[in-house]
Amino acid sequence: MQSNPNPNKSERIEKTVLKELSVIIKHDLDLDPNLLLTLTKVETSKDHHYATVWVSFYPENEADETLKLLNKSASYLQWLLRKRIKLGYIPNLTFKYDKGIAQGAKVSQLIDKNKLESGGQEI
Repeated sequence: MQSNPNPNKSERIEKTVLKELSVIIKHDLDLDPNLLLTLTKVETSKDHHYATVWVSFYPENEADETLKLLNKSASYLQWLLRKRIKLGYIPNLTFKYDKGIAQGAKVSQLIDKNKLESGGQEI
């Protein structure tokens, strides 16, 4: 695998896109107010023309519908990003579901359940 020619630039772009998109989505998209949506990571291509935005959801049953809405709104979100970020090129956005937080919550619930069943003793 080739290394990125300028990892610092990629990291700066990813952090900036993550921060600004979080604000934009919170204020400019009409999402269910009971939905907890977290942008967990942004990964850009080597040329910075494409960005994958990893998203987690709670409750999980809203994930598919919300992911479709985010991907459908990608060009609108890029336009809003362009107004907020001074970059020569705003990457094309693709949103993907990050199941890590949901899986971690399930493991935590299983541990708690196991503790209750064992009388609160550590296993």
